[in-house]
Amino acid sequence: MATKGRYRPDWTIGTLTLVEGEKEFTTTGSALEVAGIQPGDSIITASGLTLIIESITGQNSGTLMHPCSMIAAGADQPLRIRYQPEGSRLAGMAASLFQRMGSGALYSLGELEGEEGQFLRFLAPGVLEAVAGENLGSLAALELVKNNVLGVDNDGKLTMMPREKALLYGAAQTLTPAERGQAVANIGAGVLAGFRNKIINGGFDIWQRGTVFSYPGNSLFLADRWRIAFDVPGVFNVVRGDAGAITLRGSPNYYLAWVQTDGPPAQFRALMHRVEGVETLAGKTATFTLTGWCDIDRTLTVEFRQHFGDGGSPLVTTGHVPFSLKTTPSTTSVVVDIPPITGKTRGTGANFLEIVIYMPASGAFTTNLARISLVEGDAREEEDPFSPRHIALETMLCERYARSIKVRALESAQFAGWWVQAASAYPKMRTQPTYSTFVEYAGGVNLPLQEDNAENGFLSLRTQASAAGAAEFLARAFLEAEL
Repeated sequence: MATKGRYRPDWTIGTLTLVEGEKEFTTTGSALEVAGIQPGDSIITASGLTLIIESITGQNSGTLMHPCSMIAAGADQPLRIRYQPEGSRLAGMAASLFQRMGSGALYSLGELEGEEGQFLRFLAPGVLEAVAGENLGSLAALELVKNNVLGVDNDGKLTMMPREKALLYGAAQTLTPAERGQAVANIGAGVLAGFRNKIINGGFDIWQRGTVFSYPGNSLFLADRWRIAFDVPGVFNVVRGDAGAITLRGSPNYYLAWVQTDGPPAQFRALMHRVEGVETLAGKTATFTLTGWCDIDRTLTVEFRQHFGDGGSPLVTTGHVPFSLKTTPSTTSVVVDIPPITGKTRGTGANFLEIVIYMPASGAFTTNLARISLVEGDAREEEDPFSPRHIALETMLCERYARSIKVRALESAQFAGWWVQAASAYPKMRTQPTYSTFVEYAGGVNLPLQEDNAENGFLSLRTQASAAGAAEFLARAFLEAEL
């Protein structure tokens, strides 16, 4: 073939077939690729029309810039292809390049004042900037390690890290508790787990037994699921505080306040919470978190007890783990390893994990507590591991252990001694509950009321009419099935 820059005669070897309306064309025995036919060369038909070639797709095939007209169409026509002059081809390529660069890239490039080690980066079509190349330099200096992934260390530098440290979706990962906690914090997954917080009523929203307890007795329940314990009581009150005017993390509605005005020396004073199931968090790392404040800066402790039930394995305790509270509200977290229960035996009755928060053993003090949580893993890096549940769900959880129901009867007694009775059904509780009744209204009946039938999920009360006529009563029954 003719070399670049020389005149080349038309290529006339073979025949040509064109189809009306089609861009594709075929030849016979033409060896188009060997002949060096290129886009921009022209087919001159027998009718004298010039058709520009768009591409060569084989030794005997190609496409046109435009569909073939009726006049040019025909099979086995004489083939004549005229080469585009090389100067014309190069001039066209240069014009195209200048047009593209002139769209803004050349202007943007001319405005740049680059520095040593910088690289060019397109921000948008025709817009360039010079960027530092430290990371590219770091990337070039990295030594690739098998089964490692590219990551960024704490100093913001590129590094190779084990694949176990990256987020994987096709294989299990082995992470430390702290790494798991950090991963949860990174993606904000804490709020997805409604039962993540093992403590029920940790926000002190539910107080079925009252909101003010003056000199409460030992082991008495206060806010739902929370009870008090001591060996020497002293003089104190436990009340529900209104958190509306106080800036607390998570913006809770209430908090629990223990105000000890007289505190003779004691072995212990404590607030306790029991989590059903001794297997809860057994053999796992857990994070205990609370928001609180005291009358002075104080260090309190928290203990974790595994109760295996009557006749089961002996009590296992973990703690006392110290934590600090200041005079202004603050949040503190402690991490604890709950012992496994492998080889232990559950007895009869309730088994549970008990959390014990120890107050000062002597002297007057005020301790305020809010938003208490116990979650699996090391959650210290999370903004707030409390993981709140909807108040309706929290109430249902509390009512598994304690609830109040109403029983109302209204009859027309035929004579004195006529039996007047009523029943009320309720969702089953943890176990067969004990109950106390409080008559809110009675007319034409004898008191006290008697139990007619009681089972888990159903309570029936009755009494006798004192005379013929209207006989009625309205009673509230408080049922308890606590651990």
